[in-house]
This record gives sequence, structure tokens and C-alpha cells, in this order.
Amino acid sequence: MSSSTAGLIPRGKHAITVDGVRQVFHVFGTGPLCLAHPGGPGFGWEYLRQPALEQHLTMVYLEPAGTGDSGRLPGRRDYRLDVWARFLHGVVEHLGAPKVLVLGHSHGGFVAQRYALEHPDTLAGLVLYATSPVMDAEFWAAAMSNLQLFPQQHPDQPEAPGMFGAVRCAGAAQFGRRSCAGRDGRARLPLRTALGEGAA
Repeated sequence: MSSSTAGLIPRGKHAITVDGVRQVFHVFGTGPLCLAHPGGPGFGWEYLRQPALEQHLTMVYLEPAGTGDSGRLPGRRDYRLDVWARFLHGVVEHLGAPKVLVLGHSHGGFVAQRYALEHPDTLAGLVLYATSPVMDAEFWAAAMSNLQLFPQQHPDQPEAPGMFGAVRCAGAAQFGRRSCAGRDGRARLPLRTALGEGAA
């Protein structure tokens, strides 16, 4: 399917299987294909919907593995950028488009960059939205500083107070340090919930 025939993709919710795991995506709009990977990990796709872009592009919004109606991966260590990029490529292959635009927001921007490095021949363009080209110690320090404001900015979200600890632990794991969660693992609860592992 070329970008000129992208209008033939039925609108609405779709599901395919990638590496034995259900991958859900949603299609809206008309025009060249643009696959959108949300932030998180663990954020839903709905917040990223862009009606203005849908007037010019066929937007394909992914529910990343471990999120929403998409399947869960076998273990928590399977939730990595290379895996999410592989699932993104599975959708691209399913759609049959020789070239696509890829939009990545926040954490989805890391996935989009990984995808671009691994599959440059399939890219018509890369859109990076509120993300970073690196995930080093300086990046995590700035992110943690901003994340401390999250509970005050979102008092309606009951999990907001635990997000700082959860993301801090994820950052520690990213750089090979031991987990910073307490004995009860409470700091990891929001992140584990987002990954579909529950509180146990």
C-alpha cells in the first residue's frame, strides 16, 4: 500500500499479532500514513489524537504492548525500546506502506528514534514531540525535577503521588543501578500497574 492509497485503510480499531502478542492500533483521517507512538510507558493513545493532522494524514495511533487492549509481554524486562520498535515495524509491515511518517511523543519519541535507526528505509519523516535525543543522567535529573510537580498539576489522579518514585526507579534500572523502591515495592506500583503486572 502506498501513501496515496492510505485512504483505503478502514477507520477505527484494528488488531494484529506481532511475535505472538496482540497489537492494537486506531486509524483516523486521510492522506499519507503517519504512525503515532504515545508517551509513557503505559499511557493510553487517546490523549495523542490530533484531529488537525487527520485532515491531512491518515493517523495510525498505536496502543503499545502492555497498554490498553494490546497484549502483555512475557516479562517486565521485555519492555524495551527495541521491542516497542519491533511492534511499530510490525504495524508498518501489516499496512504494507513503503514509506511512513512516524510521530513519537515523550517516551514514544525514544521508540520512534530507535525505529528510525533500525528502519531508515521505511521512513518518509520523523516527528519528535516533547522528547529527547538522549537518556543520560542529565536528562533524568531534569525529568525528575519536572516530575515532582506532577501531583500538584494533577490532583484528580490518585496514582500521581507515586509517579515520581516509579519513574525514578525506572531511571535507575535504565542505568543499571539497583531499584530504589522500598521493601514493599510501593514506589514501583504505578509503573507496574501501567505495565499490567498489578500490585503483587
